[in-house]
This record gives sequence, structure tokens and C-alpha cells, in this order.
Amino acid sequence: MSDTTAIPPAAPPVRRTARAEELPARLFARLAASRRPVRVVSIFSFVVAILVFAAGAFADRPLWSPFVMLTVFYACLWLTPAIYLFRYSRAIDHALSSPGAPAIERVLRQQLRYWRFAGGYAVVHLLLMIATAIKTSL
Repeated sequence: MSDTTAIPPAAPPVRRTARAEELPARLFARLAASRRPVRVVSIFSFVVAILVFAAGAFADRPLWSPFVMLTVFYACLWLTPAIYLFRYSRAIDHALSSPGAPAIERVLRQQLRYWRFAGGYAVVHLLLMIATAIKTSL
């Protein structure tokens, strides 16, 4: 005899979000202090990306030359973290204007995205440097 009674699925865990008054005030003070430097670095990265792109676009070389393609690629490397940092600073603005756990989670998620890119870029850059050093030493 087989027992065919179905076992009900487990209920999803209840996710309790913290209210603004439950979050430490120091957290928001630190976010407020980091908002301006994050925004400044983001704007600086945008400006550098535009300048690098302009250097490639206005070069006295054909559009499909390796130099122009390399400068466009390098401009994109400056533009990507600028976008991540700008989104991070906007998330900080949102967390300061409407404090709460969801806003803090968004800030941390944007910060994580930036550091994932930065870490991946650093690893690829180090591997390219090691490969170049090995190739030149041979």
C-alpha cells in the first residue's frame, strides 16, 4: 500500500524589512559622507572617457585603425565604472531621502556591482601584464 498523500510545500520565509528607525544613524551618516566623493569620481570618469574617446575620434588616422579602436575600447573601460558609480551615488541619494532596509539593500547591490567590475578588471589587467612580461622576457 502506497501513501499518496501530498506533502504541502514549505511556506516561503517571511522577510522582515527593517524600518528606518531600526537602522543605525551612523549608517546614514556614512552614506551621506560618501555620496559626494562617489559622485565626483563618477563625473571624473565620465570626463576622462569623453576625452579618451575624443582623442581617438579626432586622431589623424583612419576610423578603423588599431589606434582608434584601442582608444574607443579604453574609453569604454573608463565609461563602465563611471556608470556603476553614478548608479551607486543615486542609490545613496534614494537611501538618504527615504531611509529603510530596501533602500540600503539597493545601495549595497549597486556597490557590489561596481566592485565586481573593478575586481574583474584588475584580474584581467594583471593577467595581461604577466603575459606581457613573460612574452618580453623570452
